[in-house]
Amino acid sequence: MSEPLSVPPLCRLLQTADLRAAQRLRELAHWNQTDQDWLNLLAMEPQGCFAAEVNGVAIGTATTTRFLPASGPGSFGWVGMVLVHPDFRGHGIGSTLLRRAIDYLRACGVETVKLDATPLGRPVYLKHGFLDECSLERWQGMAGPMQAPSRATRPLAASDLASVIAYSGRASSSNKPASPSSERSCVCTKAPTPPPASARELPPSRAPRSAEA
Repeated sequence: MSEPLSVPPLCRLLQTADLRAAQRLRELAHWNQTDQDWLNLLAMEPQGCFAAEVNGVAIGTATTTRFLPASGPGSFGWVGMVLVHPDFRGHGIGSTLLRRAIDYLRACGVETVKLDATPLGRPVYLKHGFLDECSLERWQGMAGPMQAPSRATRPLAASDLASVIAYSGRASSSNKPASPSSERSCVCTKAPTPPPASARELPPSRAPRSAEA
């Protein structure tokens, strides 16, 4: 655990002015989000993105995204960008931000909460009631050249599934570098709970929802 904090962190809403600090946290975690990704998250959930601040600087973040339907039966929300500066880990800052994100989604009437857990964060999420749903594996490398199909575009049909899978396999396996890098993670789900009565008084989601990059 790092040294005791001389000043307790302030948990507040994430702002566009925090973009530089947020990107620094992202860089330290070796993630790939862009400035625009952060701005999109803030635009979609301005009241659902949070920062932990120490001495005027954001040293932790957490964001939320609601998918349509934004509340009620069948709804789910996504918690993302749970980041804490390495110098400030071990003080429960990540857990505090996670709880704020979950509380926000529950107050909005979201039934189920999901997130993408890295190996570093997974033990924290399991302690907060999340369960493994499925595993993910990300590969990074330079793909070799491939000739694009020459046919005209048309709506995708169920009968195309086999050929799409085959084409995807060729694109992801052909000419891979000898030592590509990979990262394993898993999607975790927090069991649904009845939304609070106050959720009926909240306005519906104001923007289309999309997954995080």
